[in-house]
Amino acid sequence: MIAKILSSSTTFNAVEYNEKKDERGQSELLVAKNFGGLEDNPSKAVFKKYFKAYAMTNTNVKNPQFHATISTKKREHDFDQLAKIGEQWIEKMGYGKQPYIIYGHSDTANNHVHIVSIRIDENGKKISDSFERLRSQKALNEILGLDFSQQADKDLKKLSAYNFSTMAQFKLLFERVGWTVIEKDGTINIIKGGETQKTISTDKINDIILRNRAIEKDKVAKKQLIALLHKYKGGGGYSQVTQIMKSKFGIDMVFHTKDGYDTPYGYTVIDHKNKTVYKGSELMNLKDLLEPNEKQNQIRTAKEVIRDFIGQDDIQNNPNYTLNELKQVLNKYGFVIDSDGNVFAGKEQLFKMGYDFNRLKYNTMLREAKKFHVTNAQEAKFISRLFQVRFEQLTIDPNRSNDVEDYYLNLAKAYASNGTFDDNVSDQIKVYKNNNLYFVVDYNTMEVYGVNDYKLNQRLINTSAYTTSVAAGGQNAAFEIAKVVMDSVFGMLTVDGGGSGSDDKRRRRKKKI
Repeated sequence: MIAKILSSSTTFNAVEYNEKKDERGQSELLVAKNFGGLEDNPSKAVFKKYFKAYAMTNTNVKNPQFHATISTKKREHDFDQLAKIGEQWIEKMGYGKQPYIIYGHSDTANNHVHIVSIRIDENGKKISDSFERLRSQKALNEILGLDFSQQADKDLKKLSAYNFSTMAQFKLLFERVGWTVIEKDGTINIIKGGETQKTISTDKINDIILRNRAIEKDKVAKKQLIALLHKYKGGGGYSQVTQIMKSKFGIDMVFHTKDGYDTPYGYTVIDHKNKTVYKGSELMNLKDLLEPNEKQNQIRTAKEVIRDFIGQDDIQNNPNYTLNELKQVLNKYGFVIDSDGNVFAGKEQLFKMGYDFNRLKYNTMLREAKKFHVTNAQEAKFISRLFQVRFEQLTIDPNRSNDVEDYYLNLAKAYASNGTFDDNVSDQIKVYKNNNLYFVVDYNTMEVYGVNDYKLNQRLINTSAYTTSVAAGGQNAAFEIAKVVMDSVFGMLTVDGGGSGSDDKRRRRKKKI
């Protein structure tokens, strides 16, 4: 838990700040005391007026506002607890008899309270602010029952048991558990809360270092560490390997950089399980640690290929860029992409594309939808729903010969009578239902014929055989079309080619038409 003194002001703007937060639902007034009874009807105007009147008792105090925060880690303390701690704290800081307000804030990851009071006492004298930043944390520690001096002794005993071989490694161990360490005039000062909590002679630490250097480090543990670094190294950066080693194995990796530089010049590894500190170069050269492995190189290359392809133009407004073109580009570099957007190098899956894959898939569906000849808005809307593309992107051509019209009209009539087509009719001709309208779709000639005859539509509705036809599965028609289109691009993929996933799972995710 941390106490922090904030800026003073002449206008008590902290009241304004907290009240605005309150209005937005980001804070709430927890405590209001010593306002001469006015706290029974609290308001921004009441608080500011009372503070200003109080400030007039000593106009020599230019910035009479006292403003501070007390914050806890995440939600470890609720606002009732923080309010009680805040009241004890303000008493210890010398403002307990002054008017003060405490607001609880929930607009960050850590629960915290803002405390506003006045730096003038009831006799018009300025309340001392000497060393108040140091006193603030000390007062909070006393309330919480924390004794940093005892904690320093415990940590010294615990960390002295580690096998470290330099003074820098000793300091690092303390810094990793929240201490500030300063070496001066032959002593090591262990600092927290702005005060030195423990002083140790450098001779004592050097004796421990000499003892540790004489002890050979566990060879088995060291080999295991090296193996882990080989397994998780790479990527050209160090944040990933640091996170994995800490979360999976409880091992701290600390990279050292110079001020103003991002690239580390070295690193230290702390194995807490075996209580051993390693200079990074004992385990693996820094350059080797940061050098990408083969898979990471492949991932980087494949992503660059995709980025270059996508960067050619605005994909969303240029339907010429489709999955087929991307597939061809990736194949040139030895990569394979499947119908779910997974990118492979041989059998090794590298990553899965996201938003850009969906944009390319949309362009692929749009390209296929545009191949169909639609003569009116009804037919265009049907094709847009069947292929799941935007209606306004399709072109309507009203020109269709009477012979073609008659052909598809007669097909619809025959289908209405029998529920099937004659054997001599291509199996590429399907009938679909959409909002009680029927459409004959010829996948050979790319013609779409909307049945606009009311009586014929009724006959189609009443055709009992219709329920077992292709149109009976109309809700899955868009999925079936998408599958056909994707298969035309990717083929029937196997595990060797990357796999296409579960049809059942994909079917459940598709929109109904």
